[in-house]
Amino acid sequence: MGGRSILTAGLACVSLACTNGEGNEPNVLPDPPSATSSTSAGPTTVEPTTVATTGVETEAGSGSGDMVELPATYRFDCIDIQGVGDADGTAFQAQVLENTWGADIANFKLNILLEVASRDDAGGAVLGIRSGVGPEAAGMCTQPDTISDLIDVDFATDDVRWGPADAVGECSVPSTGSNGNTYTMDLGGERVVYIYAEDDDTTTFNCTPDAATPDAVPIRAVQAEVSTNPEETRVWGTLNGCLLESEATQLCSCLGECAGEGPDDLQTDGACAGCPVGGNPLNVLLGGVNPSPNCSDALGEPALDLRIGFAASRLPDVPTACGV
Repeated sequence: MGGRSILTAGLACVSLACTNGEGNEPNVLPDPPSATSSTSAGPTTVEPTTVATTGVETEAGSGSGDMVELPATYRFDCIDIQGVGDADGTAFQAQVLENTWGADIANFKLNILLEVASRDDAGGAVLGIRSGVGPEAAGMCTQPDTISDLIDVDFATDDVRWGPADAVGECSVPSTGSNGNTYTMDLGGERVVYIYAEDDDTTTFNCTPDAATPDAVPIRAVQAEVSTNPEETRVWGTLNGCLLESEATQLCSCLGECAGEGPDDLQTDGACAGCPVGGNPLNVLLGGVNPSPNCSDALGEPALDLRIGFAASRLPDVPTACGV
């Protein structure tokens, strides 16, 4: 059975006429969730360490502030879509995607997590991107299909490149300064980051009829910059990822809410057989959005850029794999 990921849910909004495949208009966004479910898998474990933040007190007594314990996990609580495929952020598709993702984030149906596993004094750090499942920040676990290998990235202290935005509809803006740190990520096209989302009745928002493929949106060639505040309780940044056109044809998505009445209400035939009622192939929902040169060149086949600005807050705990 397939799932509806946040990326998928957002991208599914790209079409002016998103329906459930039977001519029905998409449902309105549901109320905040009260419960979630998940499957089990073994999480990547990292031994906690304590590091000093920028301008923060160290055991030698310099500076002022608190110590930061790693690993630490941040949840995206703001996303602004700056482009999808060959459409920029002013396009209708990008606006609908942004509104849908924003609603799912507010209702804890889309939980994109950035984990800072470790870092060293030589300018290196290890990060992870996962998807969370849970009704609130303090009660979240990590969806097992999204737990991928940890990523080696560059880390710069006393270097701020992104900060909070003042304009409505924006989450981050370019910034300068030394009162924070910055992580820089640049993944190759062979690395896949899966973005998962589900309704409060556990119905997945993105679905692949192939049982061997995760019910999540596969994003490749991720490039990102992430800057922290001095206390490292909040981050801001920019991210660009690529969605293969061929994978968009194999992924079925719902818009805001699937048309069925639960996770067992599945389509019985068609391209999305085995996926929740209301899901349609993502490439159909993306009608009018075409592959973009940047990602197509990077991956060697037609692909769409997904460009976002974001802000995220540190969770009180590091989530473990759901079901463990």
